[in-house]
Amino acid sequence: MFTTENDYEVAAGRIGIWDTRNGYHRVGEIGSGGIGPHDIKYISEQEILVVANGGALKPTQKAAGQN
Repeated sequence: MFTTENDYEVAAGRIGIWDTRNGYHRVGEIGSGGIGPHDIKYISEQEILVVANGGALKPTQKAAGQN
């Protein structure tokens, strides 16, 4: 299972990866490619995970990787 998540400390979206066959054990995470991920679709025929990001930084925030 995949979940949309945010890392507010570094202003980055994350995708949580969970093992649903083992008591919903977290097995990892990947970056969402943006901020504010809010929707995920897995296209099984092509083994592609599509993520919709839609967040906006506050004026005092910097995106991940910016100084």
